[in-house]
Amino acid sequence: MGPSVDAAGDDKYNPVDPADLSPNKHDPRDFALWKSPKATDPLTARWATPFGVGRPGWHIECSAMSHRYLNGMFDIHGGGLDLRFPHHENEMAQTRAAGWNSAARWMHSAWVTAKGEKMSKSLGNGLSVPSVLADNPAWVVRYALGSVQYRSMLEWSGRTLEEARAAYERVTNFIERAGVALGGQPSREEIVAVDADALPGDFTAAMNEDVNVSGAIAAVFTAIRSGNALLSSLDDRPDDAETLERVRRSLTDVRAMLDVLGLDPLARPWAANDKGGDAAASKALDALVGRELEMRDQARRARDFARADAIRDDLAAAGIAIEDGAHGSTWSLVEDGPHDSGDRRSGDGHADAANPADASRTHPTRD
Repeated sequence: MGPSVDAAGDDKYNPVDPADLSPNKHDPRDFALWKSPKATDPLTARWATPFGVGRPGWHIECSAMSHRYLNGMFDIHGGGLDLRFPHHENEMAQTRAAGWNSAARWMHSAWVTAKGEKMSKSLGNGLSVPSVLADNPAWVVRYALGSVQYRSMLEWSGRTLEEARAAYERVTNFIERAGVALGGQPSREEIVAVDADALPGDFTAAMNEDVNVSGAIAAVFTAIRSGNALLSSLDDRPDDAETLERVRRSLTDVRAMLDVLGLDPLARPWAANDKGGDAAASKALDALVGRELEMRDQARRARDFARADAIRDDLAAAGIAIEDGAHGSTWSLVEDGPHDSGDRRSGDGHADAANPADASRTHPTRD
């Protein structure tokens, strides 16, 4: 559960604080409720009280604010594992000593590390959010940060982001293929309305196991594998009503599970904004490419395969990959194309997403 003074020692995640050994303390667990002001404290940060001029100890603010603004209690009180002692244990002690309720649940998260060391400003190995988002889509960053159970250390590296991008490829590929097969996506209202008890059992079991997000993500990909198998079975029977209904249930389950994690690619903010926040440009590009795909489909119907191939080659030269399926054609931007932005998907339908918001598009053309 994180550091505690009762277990302090040589563990780098549970260091001894020299202040705990101060001769002014009767016990290492003693802490100050009220402190005398320092010469550097501004006049606005000291108050006259019956027990002297001073300022509250640094744990007081949390107790005071939570009691006043959170109806007396945190539902969930989070923080890094290094805050358990002294901050959180002292906060809990003084809150309860005042006769108030403390947090209903305490959740201490492990650290994000780089080469095994905690990321911190003092070590100079920290990364700013803007710098990370400048090179990676927000969906991928969110997935990467949430890919392990919160009490597990997360090693941040290029591989971490590569795995997150690969996950995005699998997620969006299934969602888009299923949408093509069904002729559209379930509405956001339908996804949000899915009750927790209606989600796949392995997903809810993982989330109920101390918010085991890595187990929950495994459940998502189990559902995606099953859904992809159903989609493959539609190649020979594209209009099979029973299979289509199973695809719809699978698609709804996948998106609803992702929504619990804040990762449904078709929800805001992912679907509302692209990397540059220019959704209008994305819409315009979709319209232009869609027209090219319609002309390509017409050429194929007329058996003018040279013209159809030329359109495909022109789009490929512009960095746009086309994938044909039983239910139509999809397009997406490819990683190595001249225009290296947006959601990128190779010709076999696997995305290397630079941008979760600018998903590859579907145009239901048929041979």
